Amino acid sequence: MIELKESLQAHLTQLVRDRDPYLNTAGHFFVQQYIRQQLEEYGEVEIHEFQVRGKTHKNLILNLPANPSPQRRGELDIPASNPCL
Repeated sequence: MIELKESLQAHLTQLVRDRDPYLNTAGHFFVQQYIRQQLEEYGEVEIHEFQVRGKTHKNLILNLPANPSPQRRGELDIPASNPCL
């Protein structure tokens, strides 16, 4: 349980920062790249670009297999139907 807590704390340390796509583009870019790197540990990440108010934004998409086998040691199985991804 301590490892999980430390892992979550490390992720939060990377994510909790100014990351507004309009007012703090550097922080937003950093967090986007961090999330992309984390997802890439499970497979290929696709990028879906879209426009809002003349600015390009991106969704990161990770398609998991129906029977996922974790690529990282000690990770939990995550069902492919998990809407949180």
